[in-house]
Amino acid sequence: MEISEVLEGKVVFLDESVLIAPGIDDFLEKILDEMIDLGQKFYITKETYSDLEKKELEGVSEAGDAITLIEDLINQNLVGILIAKNKDGIIKLTEISQERPILYITMDKKTALNLEMFNRMKSYSGKPISVMGINKLGDLIPYNK
Repeated sequence: MEISEVLEGKVVFLDESVLIAPGIDDFLEKILDEMIDLGQKFYITKETYSDLEKKELEGVSEAGDAITLIEDLINQNLVGILIAKNKDGIIKLTEISQERPILYITMDKKTALNLEMFNRMKSYSGKPISVMGINKLGDLIPYNK
């Protein structure tokens, strides 16, 4: 499957686990041209950004690298930061998926399994939520079910 087919028309989320993963730079190098051609951007939540800032202050070098990466992408208008509208500070992917399909990129297997479960729930009426990860070479990889 072509990368454009994986990306096209989707809201593409990056979570903290993938932003600090080995291979993130290679992944972005491989995918950015396609994102630009499709007129799309990546999205992260304000909470993800805040968590990375806290970890950077604690001396976690990967967090500092991730913040630099996010800021570079923001300057290129390739990242949007989503701020929760509710008082709990939680972005509800299921609300976003009512409008557009989602591609959620994570390295966290529990998160991946939880999100994939939505697609199988009879009560879920949104558009598909695809979940993928990256490998150390920066290739986009599906999760094995």
